[in-house]
Amino acid sequence: LYAFLRISDDLADGDEPIDQKRASLARWRLQLRAGLAGEDGHPVFPALRWAITRHEVPSGYLEDALDGVEADLSVSRYEDFQSLDRYCHLVAGAVGLACVRIWGHRGEAGRE
Repeated sequence: LYAFLRISDDLADGDEPIDQKRASLARWRLQLRAGLAGEDGHPVFPALRWAITRHEVPSGYLEDALDGVEADLSVSRYEDFQSLDRYCHLVAGAVGLACVRIWGHRGEAGRE
């Protein structure tokens, strides 16, 4: 999970032009979907697939994290709290919810 998220963040934070970053993230998203379906187009996917299957991590959290790093490419200010709250879920909440599935928790899960 960490490796997938690290790669995702690095794709958005690189020195390439924004259009190239967007294209790289779009390819990475397609690789994620293929990887979760059993295609190992990148070395990270066998372990990621195992972890999210074993710990019942919803793949939507991974998609949300990709939406968050992609948002960093174009949005630097949010007009209202609702938009900011959504962004916070994408860049931090989804990651935390995925991690909690692996680490374990007691009681009710958060916003799912």
